[in-house]
Amino acid sequence: MLLCKIKGYTERQKLNQKLMRAAATGDIEAVQKLVLRGADIYCRDHQGDTALSLAAGSGYLDILDI
Repeated sequence: MLLCKIKGYTERQKLNQKLMRAAATGDIEAVQKLVLRGADIYCRDHQGDTALSLAAGSGYLDILDI
């Protein structure tokens, strides 16, 4: 569950969820595409993690340069 302040279940929320998964699994190409499409890199999940913190915690440091 994402904690971004967005009304309803919008396309941007879907992008943010995909971004979190892509970052956590190190899929740099997907992260780049999702950010270009408007995903919010500052959005936090229910544990307070951002996509970038998930990537860093999983060792995918190249994602931090996006």
